[in-house]
Amino acid sequence: MDAAIEEQIDPFGADEDTKLKRLLYPESVLNEEMIISSRSDRLDALDELSEDGWKVLQDVLSWATPVDACIHRNTRDTLRKYRKAGLLEETVPTRKPERRRIELNEQTRRVYDRIDEYTRTFYKKAQQSTETEARAIGFVMTTYRQRLTSSVYAISQSLSTRLEKLRTQRKVLERRKRIRDDQDEDRQAALDALSEYSEDEIAELEDAGEDVLNVDLTELAPSLTDEGINLLKEEIEELESFIQEVKQVDDDPKMDQLYEDLDMLDRKGRSRIIVFTQYKDTMHFVRQQLRWKYGENIACYSGDGGEMYDEEADAWRNVGKERVKREFSDNDGEVDILVCTDSASEGLNLQECGAMINYDLPWNPMRVEQRIGRIDRIGQEYDDVYILNYSYEDTVESDIYDRLDDRIGLFEYVVGDMQPILSSVGSKIREATMVEGAKADSEEYEELERDIDQDIEEQQGEDDPVELKDSLAEVDSDRPLREQVIQEARLDAWETYSHPDLGKVGNPSENRDPVFTVDAAKGVFLENETLTEAGIRFDLLSHLDFEFDLTEPEDAEFIYCLQHPGDAPITAEESEDTLAASIANQHQGIGITFDPDTADEYPSLRFLAPGSPLFNWLAATLVETSDRLNLTQSACTANSDGEIVGTAEKPWVVTGWTEEDAADTSLVQLTDGGSVEDRSETVEFLNQWAQEFIENRTRSS
Repeated sequence: MDAAIEEQIDPFGADEDTKLKRLLYPESVLNEEMIISSRSDRLDALDELSEDGWKVLQDVLSWATPVDACIHRNTRDTLRKYRKAGLLEETVPTRKPERRRIELNEQTRRVYDRIDEYTRTFYKKAQQSTETEARAIGFVMTTYRQRLTSSVYAISQSLSTRLEKLRTQRKVLERRKRIRDDQDEDRQAALDALSEYSEDEIAELEDAGEDVLNVDLTELAPSLTDEGINLLKEEIEELESFIQEVKQVDDDPKMDQLYEDLDMLDRKGRSRIIVFTQYKDTMHFVRQQLRWKYGENIACYSGDGGEMYDEEADAWRNVGKERVKREFSDNDGEVDILVCTDSASEGLNLQECGAMINYDLPWNPMRVEQRIGRIDRIGQEYDDVYILNYSYEDTVESDIYDRLDDRIGLFEYVVGDMQPILSSVGSKIREATMVEGAKADSEEYEELERDIDQDIEEQQGEDDPVELKDSLAEVDSDRPLREQVIQEARLDAWETYSHPDLGKVGNPSENRDPVFTVDAAKGVFLENETLTEAGIRFDLLSHLDFEFDLTEPEDAEFIYCLQHPGDAPITAEESEDTLAASIANQHQGIGITFDPDTADEYPSLRFLAPGSPLFNWLAATLVETSDRLNLTQSACTANSDGEIVGTAEKPWVVTGWTEEDAADTSLVQLTDGGSVEDRSETVEFLNQWAQEFIENRTRSS
């Protein structure tokens, strides 16, 4: 560090020398040299450094943190520059978000307002109750209120069903008896735990096809007490007061817009379109409305699995998520429109789909961002992806989304630093609508708007030190575009946690061999005598008598059936119509692959890579049962006298593998082919490394 400063900085530039020391030296050294260095001093130093000072800073930080040679900030703008400079072949799509404000007609507006008032009234009553079951009704009301923003028609059908269930429950309560079974205790325990779940978490559980905590919220009614019976009667009376008007709702105003947009997107060449909704009842409504026009070209994807429409049987049949994805993504597939719930935003990558319609907007905008991430991907087939967002006009939710769009360009860009703000919007909307009764243009709404604006301003107003890439922009302005792009990627690594996708951008002078390769893992596990003796076997799918409709026949060369004695951390999948389920049913094994492309094509397969439970289990089994390798550890610490001594405690531990346990024994490493070879370093190297590490650590602190 001192050498770099002395070599590159004018010896008469004492002020520049001080600035660099403020930025680079630990506080203890600054105190010894009597240099004052507050946070503002360091920010000023960043702002005032000369060209030579910036180069010193870059060299020192690069030397001190060699890992930055492997880390780059791949923002969308940077990736587009990669593509422009010829460093990236794949498309980096541009988002084209558009808002669709759906006007409610006179009838649906009345129903909307009545349901809004009903959910808020009984939410407050539930919150005021001291009984567990009555309080849990508050979650029912919140869920219904969110479903109201999804589809007026769908929530109308749900409320009609709820009224019938409440009437049945009233008859039971009036006779002062309950239908009891062996699950009563479990049900009560579930209700007690219900208050710990947020509305979004409940929606996710419902979407996964499960009752929340094994309790069907749509059937949840107050307890047997007088308070519970009175609350039940009040809710029945409230629903009966407007249920006839609810039953007259036979359509959703959003559907007309959906038909129009599907035709528009088709004219723009977007032959595959995904329609997202938060709730399964809305998904069921939408698919039923579309089937008369699109027939077998529609499929569904939800927590219940994948479904396709059988026109001849006039029924939806479960075919599994894997089949749905394949039919939707393949050019020769049968499916053009995929209607799905938020479960599809987890693990479903659709680079082939160039348009998305958000039929509803959840209270938490981050869930919409997760949906968009399914099609806004590197390698997207289209340069532009269309994102159409539906909401009912003159509602709190619609106005809040408009406000966010105006302030931060919501969904036009990846959210980045705004993620904490967006994640808190859902709870703010719930508080405003369910507790305070906020409506569009009301005083309560304006307070909510001010609250969100303040959060945005605080996030945007935080002190932001000068970005290194901006400070060096003029310094390197004469270099070719390719070099500028690479330099920016390296500098951005200092202010991000992202990792690189492009080996070409790395720093050649600090090249590091990969820790893991696919061929190495295959070489270790396949035909391994130690694993075979432990009862673990890998059978290549192409060598088995197997029936399944693979996307390509040659895919069978990358898929294996894993057989084991029964103590693996996962079980064979047997439920859905998937490749993994077929392997389990036909050969009683676990479907696995080492190939990332194959894992993406068949999501039900287990991708065997470091970090997966199955990979870790296999590696642990190999280590525990093998008598060939030893794990050697070395650690040092500073004692009370400042001496560097050995220790058995973490965290200052460095490890390496050897074939013998001696100080002069060579360390070994894994080759790309999966074999073990000697390194030039010995066990003594570990001891030296640990000692030097703790010495540097002690000196810097």
